[in-house]
Amino acid sequence: MIYQSHQSHQAHGDKFEIYPNPTSELLIINFPVASETSEIRIVDALGREVERLSISPLSESTELNVSTFKEGYYTCLWIKEGQVEKRKLLIMR
Repeated sequence: MIYQSHQSHQAHGDKFEIYPNPTSELLIINFPVASETSEIRIVDALGREVERLSISPLSESTELNVSTFKEGYYTCLWIKEGQVEKRKLLIMR
């Protein structure tokens, strides 16, 4: 399933970024526009995948509700055309 992302008029450039970090409810994920479908994966500290989103082409931002995630450290991965970028994420209550 392709996750419907946000397309805004404000460009985010070439940065893959997540905020707020730490967070407890809503995570905003910005990434460079891709011409192909990309993917966001969230994995916990033990390497278990807890969330996977398919991102439609030409999208540059999406939101993820993390209110059901347990407290702790996670890694947010952005996968595009065989390339992987990672950001650390902290969920706090």
